[in-house]
Amino acid sequence: MKQRWLPLAILFLASLIPFVGIIIGGKQLGPTEHIQTMLTPGSTTPEYGWDVLQADSLLQFLPWRDSVFESWRSFQAPLVNPYQLSGQPLAANSQSGAFYPLHLLFAFLPLSTAFKMVLLAIVHLFIGSLGVYLWTRHMQLSKQAAIMGGILFATSQFASAWTPLASVVTTVAWIPWVFAGLTHPNRKKGVATVALAIAMMITAGHLQFAAYGLIAAASYALIITIRERSAWKAMGIICGLVVVTPFILQVLANSEFSHRKNTPSAEGYNAYIKTAIQPFELLGAVHPKLLGDPSVRNSDLGDSKLPSGYWPLYKKNGANPAESALWLAPLALALLPLAFFRKKQDKAQIVGPTIIGLLGGLLALGTPLNQVLYFYVPGWSATGSPGRAHVLLILGVIALASFGYDELRQRSEGSKRWGLLALVPFVALGIGFNFMNMVGGMLSEGSEDSISAIITATTKPHLVTIALSALLGAVAIYLLTATRTRIYGLALTCAFGLFNVPLAGKAVELPTVTGLSSHEHIAFASSSWNIAQTPKAFMPPNFATLLKLHDLFGYDSILDGRYVNKLKELTGAEPAPPENGNMMLFRPTADAETLKQRLSAFGATAVVTPERTEPIAMASKRVVPNIGEAEITSDGFDHQTLKCSDSTTEILIRDRYYKWITSSTSNVTIEERDGFRLVKCKPGTKEIRLDYGGSFYKFAVVLLLIITVYAITLILKKENESNPS
Repeated sequence: MKQRWLPLAILFLASLIPFVGIIIGGKQLGPTEHIQTMLTPGSTTPEYGWDVLQADSLLQFLPWRDSVFESWRSFQAPLVNPYQLSGQPLAANSQSGAFYPLHLLFAFLPLSTAFKMVLLAIVHLFIGSLGVYLWTRHMQLSKQAAIMGGILFATSQFASAWTPLASVVTTVAWIPWVFAGLTHPNRKKGVATVALAIAMMITAGHLQFAAYGLIAAASYALIITIRERSAWKAMGIICGLVVVTPFILQVLANSEFSHRKNTPSAEGYNAYIKTAIQPFELLGAVHPKLLGDPSVRNSDLGDSKLPSGYWPLYKKNGANPAESALWLAPLALALLPLAFFRKKQDKAQIVGPTIIGLLGGLLALGTPLNQVLYFYVPGWSATGSPGRAHVLLILGVIALASFGYDELRQRSEGSKRWGLLALVPFVALGIGFNFMNMVGGMLSEGSEDSISAIITATTKPHLVTIALSALLGAVAIYLLTATRTRIYGLALTCAFGLFNVPLAGKAVELPTVTGLSSHEHIAFASSSWNIAQTPKAFMPPNFATLLKLHDLFGYDSILDGRYVNKLKELTGAEPAPPENGNMMLFRPTADAETLKQRLSAFGATAVVTPERTEPIAMASKRVVPNIGEAEITSDGFDHQTLKCSDSTTEILIRDRYYKWITSSTSNVTIEERDGFRLVKCKPGTKEIRLDYGGSFYKFAVVLLLIITVYAITLILKKENESNPS
């Protein structure tokens, strides 16, 4: 029993280590101090640099998770966020994870949303590492090799860099479980594991990473089918997709009028492929700090002209450590080649991980293979960087390194020469430094501001950290080469989680906005955004959700293009800053009187600026009745309630109209008027309830939970007979 639980304890410890300081310090994921400067002007300048991608932890995921948790606690379906963009779809944005079973469970924990996000991150690193453990065990590797594979996943740069972007790790954690199901020795349990993992992976939220997981799953299933001459396990992929079909259809319906929707073109493909991992970013596989660090302030670099401590940003638009997070503990590089020296009869098992790794690498590096997805898969041209496929490369390398570990165990018995593998981290580092100098020369192109000088300035603060990680890697590898010390080598590998700590800071303090009704529409004035430096903005996008205020603007990965056009008309300019097309900011260009009329048409009652003034007097109510009077008494996540006077027959609600809105109140109809909701009722109607279709999705969630429990029960059921092939 003790040996059975020991791997779980070690993997949980490895998953916990990167978060120990965050938990003890009461910190919150993301660049919180930077966000605080936007909430409370005049607050202390942060001691670390700005990382725009990590900011999404607070600008998107914190409000989304908070809304989803509150919705389920109120026994409502999380279909609409009433506080942003005049009623923005919530569940139909997959990244909200509205119907993800673990979010439903966490909703009822008596903890803050910010702390729940930290716990969810730890849980999913553990889930992912356990999936790697089971996958490699099913490929007949030793427990120690499988444990090492799980540790490599939990302590990887990929895991830490993407943790604040909550939907990514939540999704990716289930990909190795798909592989574990496909390689399971028991057919029924294999099918159940694959189906469960597929369903969890898709409902977790990040559909681009889920798509890469499905591509890898299909490729692996083909290999398994050919090898075993049976397609039973591959059927698990179809079963999982069938289970989540209602949720996928909802997202597809929301994408129908997406502002990102486009027609694939050669020009669009060229722009898309430029976001792939560039050759110079491969330096990060040796050590991520060879590429610098955006969290280092420019003032600490000795040159105020440098906008960021992450030098690839100078040569690649949108470059970020998470988008090219290739670093694993150094022993992975040392053990990887040994996987290919296995005996011929044992090599069949490494085919799957090798294909997965190659597939991920080819897609991430922007090879012609991407053309197939970009031009022939509907909607793919609107996805993010192809570099994100490197998650498959990481998983493939981890599995092969685990094979290499077992090969080292067999070859190093009684031979000390294998201790020379401890030199690999230093050799790799030497190659990395030389390549870095070559890159500086190649990218400079004779410019005055030599990229070589920038590279030197941005990497110099990290030299001690880089050297220390190489030293620890060398010690860990040396310990793994001897039977008596292998357990210490595994333990030291866990310590690499200390080098990959997710970005976190002091918990955000929300401001108090007074003099505004909770049911009024508001426009928060903001001027700019920035990739390299802290934006001089006010009221960060989506923070109105946390304050329970109705903001006309907001930030979402899927926006209705028709509503975006309405916002353009309102402000008289492009509401999205050049740095982020998904972010709608109130940046007015029209004169005060014109703006007043336009805002009134949206039912806005106030314009709020950093000085907390209301320079434009607006209409008094968001609900503007054509006949009689009415007011909103409740804005729920799956319904809206109106209180009417006896004479009311028509009510124009300045919230967005959706064709799936119905009313459970008799003699009430809902029509569209200029994109808003026109409610018609008979005189004398006291209260009207508008429903967003929550009952159907509540039923779908209950069904998903039943299937989940059944699948888990089947997977955990003790086997009394020998496993069928």
